[in-house]
Amino acid sequence: MTDILQSQKHRDAYGTLLDHLDVCPPCATGGSCAYGAALRQAERQARTAVPHYLPVSAPLELMTVDDTWSAVAVPSVWGHHVLGVLGDRLVPVFEDPGLRHLVWPVPPSGAEDWPDASAADVVHYDSGDCLLVPCAAGYHDGTRWLRSPLVAPPFADPDVLRAAIEAVIGPLADIPALGPVDVCRHCHTPTRDVRPVDYSPSMSGPGIVSYTCRQCSDRHDDGRHLYVVPEKP
Repeated sequence: MTDILQSQKHRDAYGTLLDHLDVCPPCATGGSCAYGAALRQAERQARTAVPHYLPVSAPLELMTVDDTWSAVAVPSVWGHHVLGVLGDRLVPVFEDPGLRHLVWPVPPSGAEDWPDASAADVVHYDSGDCLLVPCAAGYHDGTRWLRSPLVAPPFADPDVLRAAIEAVIGPLADIPALGPVDVCRHCHTPTRDVRPVDYSPSMSGPGIVSYTCRQCSDRHDDGRHLYVVPEKP
């Protein structure tokens, strides 16, 4: 019950602050009047049950990772398979359709001992890094929490998250040699044995390449799918 009251108290303080930002140009543009400063302080004090990585004064904000949290991001194209492996676990995660990745907050330095898996676009955000994070209600461009941090533990368990990722793309230690993973547009299976079949240009960044696995494009080819482990880690 205490956590619920604290969350409601924070929502009230946060709403009051947002109302003030709407009518106070200095506060809305990064400055602060005396009343705005008091509201920010009240909001921070009320945020005891709310994760520090959530934006305070905007629906979408570039947050700097500090010593209270870190994060792991994977490409959306196969990140949803990771969600499938995690099943119904209450683990906070958001999706950014512009950057095309899924992001899990983890405890401070929670993934610092993971092998380098950047060849598969597995990215760690540690202290000092910047990450675009939506507020709890999400943002109108589609950047949203798939599992809310307000109704789940504030962090994913790094060991459980790593096991789920490895169930989809294989051992992280092998990624530098194995390379990136794509998803077949026909059978939706994660695989490294693919052929490009389509390209969609983008006005805001690199275009999107669609792939098909060799088994779908040529039944006589001996292409191999990656095996997604059905058991939860």
